[in-house]
Amino acid sequence: MWSYNKRYPIAKIVNVSYQQVEDLLGSSSILNFFNKVAPTFEEIQNFTKPLKPAFPEAQVTTCSYKPLIGMVSMTDPRGNTSYYKYDSFRRLKSVLDWQKNVKQDYQYHYRP
Repeated sequence: MWSYNKRYPIAKIVNVSYQQVEDLLGSSSILNFFNKVAPTFEEIQNFTKPLKPAFPEAQVTTCSYKPLIGMVSMTDPRGNTSYYKYDSFRRLKSVLDWQKNVKQDYQYHYRP
């Protein structure tokens, strides 16, 4: 599933057909969400929330973005969320776990 005006993927849904998702969420609801310019993390989570109880076999991975910068969060099928932070040059600075502890830190060194 895509959003951010159809520019970024917000959900990868495995073990469920698109038709099943469309039947559950409604085609107009999906189309409206596809055309959102900047949905928040909470909006994406709330939009995909009905999938888990309706399709327990589904594996849903969701992502949220800061347009023109990069991914700011990713929630895996188990519900674990990773957060991504960027520096002022739009480079990935760090990856944080669900408790916002640093998992990975990136440092850039410029040599003229």
